[in-house]
Amino acid sequence: MGTDEIIKVVDTNVGIRMWQPTLESFPLEVNFDRNGSPIGTSELTSTEQLKISQGPAIATTDNATIKQIRAQDILQGGVNSPIFSKQILYELRFLLTEEECQFFPIEIRCRDGWVKDRFFVVRPLIRETCIDLEASDVDIISSIGMFVSWSKLVEAQGCLARCSIARDKNSQIVLISEKFFHMVEKFEAASKVFVPLSHARSR
Repeated sequence: MGTDEIIKVVDTNVGIRMWQPTLESFPLEVNFDRNGSPIGTSELTSTEQLKISQGPAIATTDNATIKQIRAQDILQGGVNSPIFSKQILYELRFLLTEEECQFFPIEIRCRDGWVKDRFFVVRPLIRETCIDLEASDVDIISSIGMFVSWSKLVEAQGCLARCSIARDKNSQIVLISEKFFHMVEKFEAASKVFVPLSHARSR
C-alpha cells in the first residue's frame, strides 16, 4: 500500500461522534418498559455479553402505530443506547465484531399492536476513556466518579483506535468512529442523533 493510500484510510476515521438524541430528533416517543421488560436498563448498558434467551427487551409507545414504528430505522427508547433496525445492522455487518458490540433484540408495543423481529439495542461491549477530562469542562459526581453534564467535551486522542464503538469510562456516553457514522448517515435521523463532540449539548 502506498503513502497516499495509507493517508486516505486514516482520514476516514478522523474524529468521533456521540449518541445524543433529542425530542426534536424523534417525534415518535418510545419508552423502555421498566416493569414489563425481562431485562433492565442497567444490564443493557453494561459491557457484559447477554444471553439472547434473557430477552427480548420491551419498549412501549402510546402515540405511534405499528406502521409508523416500522417505518423508522433509528429509535431512542430510554436505554441510553441506540436502537437500530435490521437494515442498519446489515450495513454494519463487516465493521463491528462480536467482541466490541452486541445487538440485543427489543420489541415495541404500539397503540395498535406489536413490532417484533425488527429492532435491536446497540450495546457497546468496550469501555474506553474517550473524553479528555483535563481539556473538557464536565461536572463529575463524586459519589459515582462519573459525569452526567458538561459545557465542553474534548476527544481523548486515539480512543477508538481499536474499535468503532465504545462506551466512555467516565460517563454513560456512547461514541462511534467516523467510519461507523459514514456507514449509517444515509438513514434518516442519523446526523441528528450522532453529533460531533464540539456540537454536543449537556442535558
